[in-house]
Amino acid sequence: MRTVIYLSFILLVTLFSACNTETESYSSYFNIESALRSHVAILYREKAMLIKTAQSGTAIDNIKYTKPDWNLELEHFRKLSILSASYEGKYKVDTSIYYPIRNDRSIVMKRVTYTAMEQDLPVSSLEVVFDSKQAIYRISGTTNSSDFMTTITKSYTYIPFKSYSVYASETTRWMGTSTYQVEGEIYFEEPYFE
Repeated sequence: MRTVIYLSFILLVTLFSACNTETESYSSYFNIESALRSHVAILYREKAMLIKTAQSGTAIDNIKYTKPDWNLELEHFRKLSILSASYEGKYKVDTSIYYPIRNDRSIVMKRVTYTAMEQDLPVSSLEVVFDSKQAIYRISGTTNSSDFMTTITKSYTYIPFKSYSVYASETTRWMGTSTYQVEGEIYFEEPYFE
């Protein structure tokens, strides 16, 4: 009798775990929306401030915000979202482990890279680096869009609770190429360590 109960338990566990793996597909892609929501909540809660630098051509502007709108500041990074059923199977996913400090194996980082397998996808690449505690260390990615007249490429980098940058290059058939860059330095009155 004990053997029958044990075998029934093993069978149930196997069935439930098989059901869970069948439903995974594009849902294994990184959920940038969820990550940004939790980071924005922490930035508001901890009263994070911002020094923002914008550069277009040779013009540079610096602004200090004591109460920035974090939803607005990190809105650009939502454009890196690939968590959609329409993107299922359209990104090559590579995972690697690396050690950021040479000859020191005590710090281990995990890098997950999503690379578009089709040229017409709006997000051409997304890279998420996790630290040894599985917290997000860095998010970076590139988007592309083009039509008959223009081609726009944007590169994004977000280092949680420290900084972000957005670099854009716009090429127009008759006007040439123009670039702009926005950088934000996040700071706290009291040091914040997650």
